[in-house]
Amino acid sequence: MRLAILFALVSSLVVARADAQVPTNFIDGNELLASCGSDHQASQYCWGYVTAVADALRGAAIFCVPPRQVKPSQLVDIARLYLREHPEKRHEPAADHLALAFKEKFPCNLARRVPALFSAG
Repeated sequence: MRLAILFALVSSLVVARADAQVPTNFIDGNELLASCGSDHQASQYCWGYVTAVADALRGAAIFCVPPRQVKPSQLVDIARLYLREHPEKRHEPAADHLALAFKEKFPCNLARRVPALFSAG
């Protein structure tokens, strides 16, 4: 009897989950580009989104932004430029575009990531 109840409960959860609509992306490149060039409130959204993604990806060693040398406005400029240059991909997730743009502009090299290996002592 317990097994039958457990099975019914699990089955109902699976069916309920299958009916739920899960968004595939929070924001795509088209939406990000539109927010980066429009009114003040939207541009604040753009600035916040771009800097949040940069902060979130910083520890992943995808790109190596020199600390305290790059301003958030520069990151937004890089995002705009990348999105304008890749219209054929703007339907893809905005965070993916940002990772590629930052990787292109701030590539990691071994000397910057592990300076102790190249020091003179």
